Amino acid sequence: MLGTIAKSLSSSQLARLNKFADRVNKFGANFAVCDCNGELVLVCQAGKFESSPKQLAEYGRTVLKQSDNQSRSNAEDSLCSFAQENRILHAVLNSADHTPTLVALIDLGQCSATGNNQLKGPSNQQNVEYGQRADVLEASLQPTSRHLQEMLALFAEHFQDQQQAEQQIEMVSTELAKVYEELVLLYKLSTNMKVTVSDANYLQMACDSLTDIISVEGIAVLLDKTIDDEKRLVLAAGSGLIDMDEHMAAVLQSRLIEKIDSGRDALLDSEVDSPFNYD
Repeated sequence: MLGTIAKSLSSSQLARLNKFADRVNKFGANFAVCDCNGELVLVCQAGKFESSPKQLAEYGRTVLKQSDNQSRSNAEDSLCSFAQENRILHAVLNSADHTPTLVALIDLGQCSATGNNQLKGPSNQQNVEYGQRADVLEASLQPTSRHLQEMLALFAEHFQDQQQAEQQIEMVSTELAKVYEELVLLYKLSTNMKVTVSDANYLQMACDSLTDIISVEGIAVLLDKTIDDEKRLVLAAGSGLIDMDEHMAAVLQSRLIEKIDSGRDALLDSEVDSPFNYD
């Protein structure tokens, strides 16, 4: 089996596709895969004949253009087999959200009018003549070809199921990682919460721990203290880049008080979900 591989496939996808290609090659057919851009990312030749990479890529792009990007309840609905000189089976391989990501192609080989280079099945099978009309071709389809078509349909269905399983595992792993980081942070905060530790040292430790799990330019902790009989917000701890003068501290305090009075528990301002509220 000869294979050409692009980097656009994940290791798990590549392993599944290569395993299926081995099964297809045992029937003397070639197997290829196109990505969502219509480029070949995998070609596995069985050695009985040579498939044209250019022709396979063109066929894959044609399949992608015809795809309506809708979810299919039955993988066989996305199967097709036709060509004048080549008989090619194809199936659209969907992602977990039913979006077409790959096109799997099985090249059954070329056949002349004299019946040379035909796909071999059991000894009692009839030869397929590829110059016939599509309906006649379907009626005379060899059991080996039908078997490959069924295999491809099952593989397409199984491929999407595995994509969904991998997505769910990734989501669970991400959530577990976040929970673990939060537990580590709580553990550090609780174990260092001692009477002998000064406020400044404790708050600095909290800032340093937060920067380990939160990607920010800077963190600052301001404490309300009385200096010379006057209340002021004083920078007690921080990490990273923070430009905080007395005026900015007073502005942030007034905005935070406004949010707390309206039932909020924090002052948040970003352009992630909506435009900035403040300059």
